[in-house]
Amino acid sequence: MSIIDRVSDHYRSLDRGRIEVPEWGEGDGPLIVTWTDFTLQEHSALSKLAGGDNFRLACHAIERNARNEAGERLFAGGDALKLMRGADRRVVLRIASAMLDVGTLEDAEKN
Repeated sequence: MSIIDRVSDHYRSLDRGRIEVPEWGEGDGPLIVTWTDFTLQEHSALSKLAGGDNFRLACHAIERNARNEAGERLFAGGDALKLMRGADRRVVLRIASAMLDVGTLEDAEKN
């Protein structure tokens, strides 16, 4: 097996990320958001789309990669704008920070 095959196999074997979002839950339970890690290509495309705006990056990351526990998309195209206009910034940043595997996007915004 070549090194690139081992690299690809490793990526495919990664566990899905998971976060509980009580603010967006239904009834007594939190919304469970899962995701697969972004590839470098996907992350690059998101970064270009966001144009250096960490809040846009957060909303687009959630729109594109948030899934329920069955792996179904939670958001549709165009929902990033709705998140930017009408969602709690702290919740969006908490989810996106976990998805993008950074300390917090708020910390990145300060740097």
